Amino acid sequence: MANGQPRQLWASSADAAGRQAGLLFTLAGLATGLGVLIYTEETRVLLVALAAANLCCGVVAWSLPWHRWNELWPAVLTLPAFVLIAMATTGMGNYAAVAAPFLLLVFIWLGLHFPYWVTLAAAPLGTAAYLVPLILGERPAVVVSTVFVMIPVMVGVALLVTRQVGYLNQAREELRRTGRWREALTTTLAHDVRSPITALDLALDALEAPELPPQRRHAMVDIARRQTRRLNRLAGSLLDLSRVEAGGELKLELADVPLAEAVGDALGYFSERNEIAVDVDPSLTVRVDPERFEQIIHNLTQNALHHAGPPVRIAARAEGDRVRVEVRDFGPGVPDELVPQLFDRFVTGDAARSSGLGLWIVRQLCEAHGGDVRYEPAEDGAAFVVTLPAGQRGRAGQLHDAGRPG
Repeated sequence: MANGQPRQLWASSADAAGRQAGLLFTLAGLATGLGVLIYTEETRVLLVALAAANLCCGVVAWSLPWHRWNELWPAVLTLPAFVLIAMATTGMGNYAAVAAPFLLLVFIWLGLHFPYWVTLAAAPLGTAAYLVPLILGERPAVVVSTVFVMIPVMVGVALLVTRQVGYLNQAREELRRTGRWREALTTTLAHDVRSPITALDLALDALEAPELPPQRRHAMVDIARRQTRRLNRLAGSLLDLSRVEAGGELKLELADVPLAEAVGDALGYFSERNEIAVDVDPSLTVRVDPERFEQIIHNLTQNALHHAGPPVRIAARAEGDRVRVEVRDFGPGVPDELVPQLFDRFVTGDAARSSGLGLWIVRQLCEAHGGDVRYEPAEDGAAFVVTLPAGQRGRAGQLHDAGRPG
């Protein structure tokens, strides 16, 4: 068992490479054992020993927990394989046909499981294992054909196999990513679309009441408009995600945006609004795309509420020509094992309720603005810090304040 899963024979893994090598050793041992029926009594002793050695190597290769070590470690099995091939060729009369099929299988095995350089590094050893018995058997014609034809063909086949395996692995990874992407978008639609549609439905129901006071009616209309904008923003976000996935760039409509106002707009979607504390200087501005910035604040706040619950605190301050915005919760924080890939796609501590795209989207949006986002563990909870370019008005205010006499 490897990591709780049965070790497979046909797979791209260190355990699979070891098991396949075990099968090759076993096959070589059985073939060598058949030679006992053909060769002389003196040769039979050597063949029995070689068959036993191959079978022992097969058992070891099959049984070792290769997954515990570096994925290249199974390649060391070529060393006993080459030695046994050389000894078998010598014991069976120094004929090239004895070793060629198994040597080819060894190179194909290398091509299936290891990068190019491993095959190229093994080529001189394989050549020596093949040539030495032929040289000792005084077969110059076979030696020449081996050097210039057979070994290059074997190595070439292995390299072609390596390249094809690389293409297949790339295609498989692309299919896996596409599947994860589809699942993530489905999860996003299922969770993010449901809330605004529910709010719209409630607002429309309320608007049908003839006795609804004008002030309440205006409030319901405002809710409906905000939720419509939210759906429009979600649709735009999905298009942005597709554009980033395809290697394109996000299109931004930059403006100097009052930070406190933008944060307030982003928080208007939350029913827990009263439990979100905001500490933002009204004079601060940021140079951002308003809709994209709203999405940054929305995603970080939603992440805090989802994983820690209220209360949530949002604070901001100027740092030179930048503005630092901190979204902090007071929950258990982020597990240490998740921190290194926290802003990667599909990373989530709750796969059942989260697509794992929210923080990745935040990072993409921050970088598109020339800013960044980072996680800072807090003594009680977690903080996500966004740094973005300050707006001209914010910088002018800073310079004005700095020029005042103390």
